Amino acid sequence: MHSFLAKEDLMKINNIFLLCLILTFAGCAGPKNVDTYYYQLTVNQASRTYDTNLSLVIGPVSTPEVLKRRAVVSYGKSKTNLIIPNTQFWAGDLRELMLDTIELDLKSLFPNGNIYTFKSQQNNQVQYKLEIQMQEFAGHISQNVFLAADWQVINQDNEVLIQSTSAFTQELMNKGYSAYTLALSNLLGQLTNEIARELDNLE
Repeated sequence: MHSFLAKEDLMKINNIFLLCLILTFAGCAGPKNVDTYYYQLTVNQASRTYDTNLSLVIGPVSTPEVLKRRAVVSYGKSKTNLIIPNTQFWAGDLRELMLDTIELDLKSLFPNGNIYTFKSQQNNQVQYKLEIQMQEFAGHISQNVFLAADWQVINQDNEVLIQSTSAFTQELMNKGYSAYTLALSNLLGQLTNEIARELDNLE
């Protein structure tokens, strides 16, 4: 009888020990507090300005489906291997950030112009409309970033005056998402500068 009780007690002790181990490992594998980071696109300083009294509405700006998310998307080993982080985000809808940044960039390039986004109530008072379809806006976190876009300028009669494709690449000098998003901002500034040169030729 005593031997039976001893075995029974030993089994209970073993079960309790196993339960403690399970709870311990569950605690180790549970969620941890991690920092979340948000990034803006930065406005580029105009290297030159144009005197043209340009009247322009911008937008909409469209992107591939993979960029229609808050996460800052990057490439893995290849462009078909995407990295979508859980802690690195754009500080808003990327298309809206692009639109607002392009507007501010063009306003700095054309200080005498009347430039608005398509969301503005004044967009029916302009000569030209700029439409941008972003094809690529990503890169490798520790290597290069890429921008490719199709864009066109049309007049009030919906005639296409300019139709072009632009592509830019920039090597990252530092690693990390701060350097990565800054490089993407620089590429967007290069696109805006190229568009500005073509717009100036219209006048």
